[in-house]
Amino acid sequence: MNVGEVFEGLGLCAWGAAFYALARWQVRDDSRMRRMAESRWRLDRFFSRKLRRGEISKDEHFYSVIRTQRFVVRWAFTPVVALWVAGSVGIVIRGLAGP
Repeated sequence: MNVGEVFEGLGLCAWGAAFYALARWQVRDDSRMRRMAESRWRLDRFFSRKLRRGEISKDEHFYSVIRTQRFVVRWAFTPVVALWVAGSVGIVIRGLAGP
């Protein structure tokens, strides 16, 4: 048993689970997401052509940002964290099975 690999795998697994829990906590609440979108407003206004031209309102933009962030967490971030946790469990198993 390699204790260093076991603790490394457990630490990476805990970090991945905590990071995922924090991301899910962030996108769950509408008021937190609204504050996040408002904090990005100046930068988004600079880069978004639709905002500069006045094609969409500020509230429409906030709704779009919130919807996009939730989509990214659900369909991109979740599989990446699942692979991260699977890899860290593999490190723990390798540490337990090693000499």
